[in-house]
Amino acid sequence: MSQPYSSPPPVPASLQIPEMLQSSIALIGQPSNPPFGIVRGRGTLVMALAYVAIGALVTGIITWLLTLALSSVSNNLAWTPLLTYTLGFTAGFAAFVFFLASQLKLGLQARDDFAAAAALYWAPVVLVLTVLEIVLSRINFISLLTSVASAAQLLLLLALSLMALRSLFNLSFEQTLRAVGFGLLINSLVTSLVIRLIIEII
Repeated sequence: MSQPYSSPPPVPASLQIPEMLQSSIALIGQPSNPPFGIVRGRGTLVMALAYVAIGALVTGIITWLLTLALSSVSNNLAWTPLLTYTLGFTAGFAAFVFFLASQLKLGLQARDDFAAAAALYWAPVVLVLTVLEIVLSRINFISLLTSVASAAQLLLLLALSLMALRSLFNLSFEQTLRAVGFGLLINSLVTSLVIRLIIEII
């Protein structure tokens, strides 16, 4: 007797920008319960990079406007944050994801899922704390707080990366702490290098 035909299980639709934005807002509102589960089997590296690039572009636009508003001297190159933030932060994010995937031996789908999960917190953390750092740097008597903002950004990215890896792959903090720490170092180096190259070229 022939077996009844059964259709293959539906392939989950990949994440889209509006859904990622909603998840980022939910993550900011309730960081103790991150919505990393939505990316499982649906993450794509391209969408993660696009989301981070959009967040970096928004960061660059706000930085540009703040620079124009807070600077007492006209600066014809004030628009360069549009390039430096967009390309620098996106390249740094890509380096971070590829380094972690290599160190933790993640498959392609696992790498893409992690990239999508990381993008959910990467874009808002970089946006908020970069803008805060720029504002603080213009106020002389609390200029030392800019280093605090930079440290806070690294600590948030570290903590959220560890949470994402635990949520998606059930990897303990002890298994992933070293890889994430070195990954963030590589992210900083790549971001700084790309920004420096853009400034030199311009």
